[in-house]
Amino acid sequence: MSGDFQYVVEALAIVDPNNTGALAPTSENVLTMVTCYPFYYVGAAPKRLCTGAPSGTASAGTIGCEMIDGAAGDGCANGE
Repeated sequence: MSGDFQYVVEALAIVDPNNTGALAPTSENVLTMVTCYPFYYVGAAPKRLCTGAPSGTASAGTIGCEMIDGAAGDGCANGE
């Protein structure tokens, strides 16, 4: 891969630190970012914020974690 790529964040989720589903390989080009949550927490934060950003169009990619609004499922399918 070379060149410039554009990514659009389509999924946000708050997960437990041991939930590594967001890091699973995909068949699409997906930028996944994970950071400690809540942001104000000092030390080992109890949760993680996952963001999923497929390259290109809105139809690409998922991240494997629960939705930020608590919707059930094993993935954050395009932020739905």
